[in-house]
Amino acid sequence: MQDPGDKKAHNRRFEAGLITAEPIFSDLQRLYRQMPETRCLCDRPGICCICQPEMTVVEALQWVAAIREMPAAGQVECLRGFVRFYLTHPVGGGCPFSSDRTGCGVYDIRPFACRAYGLWQPGTGEERTRQNRERSRAVAAMWRKMGVALPDAWNSGEPDYCRKVRIRNGPPVSDDRLLALLREIYALGAPLQSLQTDFETSYHSDFSFLVTALLLGTKKALLAKMTVLQELTRQGTDARLLKMLARITAEKIAGSVFAA
Repeated sequence: MQDPGDKKAHNRRFEAGLITAEPIFSDLQRLYRQMPETRCLCDRPGICCICQPEMTVVEALQWVAAIREMPAAGQVECLRGFVRFYLTHPVGGGCPFSSDRTGCGVYDIRPFACRAYGLWQPGTGEERTRQNRERSRAVAAMWRKMGVALPDAWNSGEPDYCRKVRIRNGPPVSDDRLLALLREIYALGAPLQSLQTDFETSYHSDFSFLVTALLLGTKKALLAKMTVLQELTRQGTDARLLKMLARITAEKIAGSVFAA
C-alpha cells in the first residue's frame, strides 16, 4: 500500500512516463485510423459505456495528457468524475467522459476497446461478454465477503453484446486483424514496460483506479471505496462519497501528474 511519499513517487513515475509517451501518441493515432469508424443503431446509445474500458498504459497516458490541457475548473470536474466512478462502481454511473447530451468527450482519443466494440464477430463478442460476466460474478462474490451486497441487476454484468453497430466507411475488419492491431498498440508501450506492468498489476488497467490512487493514495482509495459502497448499498446515502469528492480540489491536482 502507498503512504504519502509513495503517492508522490508514483506521480513522478507517471510524469516521466508521460514525457516518454508523448512522441508515441502519433503512432497510436496511426493505428487507430486503421480501424473503421462506426455508428450504432441501438435504442440505448451509450449503454456500452457503463464500464471503464481496459486500456494500455500509452492509452491511459494519452487521457492524462488530455486532462492536463483542460482549464482548472474542467480538470476538477473531470477528475471528480473519475473518482466518483471508481468509488461507486459497480453501483454508480458510466464512463465520466460519456454524456447523454454530448456523447463521448474524448471520441478522437477513445481507446482500442471502445473502437473495437461492435466490430468483433458476434461469436467473439458474445464470448468476451460471457468472460466479463464471469469476472463480474467473481467481483460480486468478493464484495459480499466484505459486507457489500451489490444489486441483483449488476450481478449479470455488462449488457448483451451489441449487434447493431454498423461501419460508416470501409470494408469489415476481421477478428484476426483486430487482434493484430491490438498487439501493435500494446507493443507501443515497450519503452514503458515497467509502467505498463504496474498499470496492469497495481491498477488492473483501470483508469479510474489510477486517477483515484494518484490523487488520494492507493490505501485511501481502496478503503474509501469499501466504505462508500457499504453506505450506498446499506443506507442508500452518499455522505462519505461527497466527503471524498470534496478533497479533489485544484490544490490537490496541482501536486499530481494531472497538473500541466
